[in-house]
Amino acid sequence: MKIQPYGGWQQCAFLEKGGVQVWVSLEVGPRILHASLEGEPNLLAEVAEQRGATGGEEWRLYGGHRFWIAPEDPELTYQPDNDPVEHQWDGSTLLLRQAPEALTGLRKELAIELLEERAVRLLHRIVNESDRPHLLAPWALTCMAPGGRCLIPNEPVLSHEEALLPARSMALWSYTDLRDDRFRFRDGFLELRQDPAATGPQKIGMLNRQGWAAYLLGRQAFVKQFPALPDAVYPDFGCNCEFFTNAEMLEMESLGPLVELQPGETVEHPEHWAFRPISGEIGEGEMARLPETFGLAPAS
Repeated sequence: MKIQPYGGWQQCAFLEKGGVQVWVSLEVGPRILHASLEGEPNLLAEVAEQRGATGGEEWRLYGGHRFWIAPEDPELTYQPDNDPVEHQWDGSTLLLRQAPEALTGLRKELAIELLEERAVRLLHRIVNESDRPHLLAPWALTCMAPGGRCLIPNEPVLSHEEALLPARSMALWSYTDLRDDRFRFRDGFLELRQDPAATGPQKIGMLNRQGWAAYLLGRQAFVKQFPALPDAVYPDFGCNCEFFTNAEMLEMESLGPLVELQPGETVEHPEHWAFRPISGEIGEGEMARLPETFGLAPAS
């Protein structure tokens, strides 16, 4: 771990291990600014006009990977993360700690550990330092760079005789239009493309018991894994993952269960990131082999 400038910020932590490179801002956040295979372009979106920005009361997108609370609320969710974060490095894990939010009394922490074999382990933590309970769910949002394709696995195909009950729920927003050609239904996947020429946003969410989604861009494939707890109550009509896109980026979002977080209590939400090199555009057959390529076990 080194402290060095990145993207307009002077104080950033640079982590490198197992063929993966990560930059994390220490001046705002918790916020991961860059994640890629060694020597490859940033897979995370960057907002050029906000590079190096700090301070102030307005919420900024910044790009990268951020940490929110759900359900989405125009005031509670959009608390700015414009101030420096405390950081601790123990030789393997970088811990980022935000000051408690003035409005909510909630403190967000993010632990980042680079693993062997091109992987990263993340642990998102919310600590209630207020004097009142909060009904919330941890929400981890990864803004992917433009031009890629997001693949969301379907549940296993079973015959009508084998499965009389539905396989999963799906949530649509008031502006969701499934006729948009950014959505493509493929064998085994729902594909959502990021289109820089798009004129409006799209969003979709679901209960994803497979516990992963992938993003393909250039010569890199990225997989984000997250829990799918069988008895949990998730926000937004039962979504443990959501996907949003506009002309600037595509967000891969994972959510934890809804909890009533009492004063002094903590809730955690893990993610596992994996990276693999690919040879540009990949076809249906290679898409179908993604779980095998990444060693993804079927969700239990």
